[in-house]
Amino acid sequence: MLLTVRKLRLENGLSLAEAAQRVGIAPAVLSRVETGQQVAWPGLRLRLSGLYGVSDSVLFREIDEAQNYLRELGGEARIETSTTT
Repeated sequence: MLLTVRKLRLENGLSLAEAAQRVGIAPAVLSRVETGQQVAWPGLRLRLSGLYGVSDSVLFREIDEAQNYLRELGGEARIETSTTT
């Protein structure tokens, strides 16, 4: 499953490095955000949603839902994802 954040980057034909440069972060940070290993801070959420032309709630829906679910279970809010569909 590809998370929306990565899916939109790929649909827009952007490499990880290109997208990261456009929003002013390191590619490694964007990679961690795309895989749910790092939470995107509010300013980054706004920059990414602006880059892809969608609301941040749409962009991060899967990550937010999964993190909330884990918190309800009392687990750690770290999401592992696969890059294959």
